[in-house]
Amino acid sequence: MRLGHSAHERRVALIAGKLFDLLRPRHRLDDEHRQLLSTAALVHDAAKAASPADHDVRGAELVLADRSLPLSPARRRAVAMLVRYHRDADGALHAAARLHGIKSDALMMLLALLHAADGLDSRRVSVEAIIARRKGRTLHITCLVGRKLARAQRHLARPRKFKLLDRTLGVDVRVSVERAIDGATASSR
Repeated sequence: MRLGHSAHERRVALIAGKLFDLLRPRHRLDDEHRQLLSTAALVHDAAKAASPADHDVRGAELVLADRSLPLSPARRRAVAMLVRYHRDADGALHAAARLHGIKSDALMMLLALLHAADGLDSRRVSVEAIIARRKGRTLHITCLVGRKLARAQRHLARPRKFKLLDRTLGVDVRVSVERAIDGATASSR
């Protein structure tokens, strides 16, 4: 498995881990689940360079075939499923998880976190900082960008990237994109 340039994957793993920690009171998953999420984030786009259109499918195949990842068979299947469905989070994951004997509720929560983290690190927009805070069931996310504000708003505030968080964890996600200006922000909501 070759990741090539892995900056995006590392940022997604970092964001996913921070979201996991911030939302721990809602999902109540343990550190093993956090590690599973981190592993999936690091390999979620492993096949993107070779097969952009279906990199989710090819990436899952790579995870299942590659033995350099030190994973038990069950964890390997879970990571493969997260990679497979990271682009299009839908009910198919539940069926696949049941078929392989994996608790689908926990997997859906991890998928929701991966899906949101991937959406917050768009390759099309340069994000300087992400500020996330939770109040009750609302997650407020502020993305600070240096340039191309309108483009950043289109890519980072897409509601579909956060729907699964609402469905699985009951979290209402509010995203704002603001311009970062010398340590301050200029609101553009």
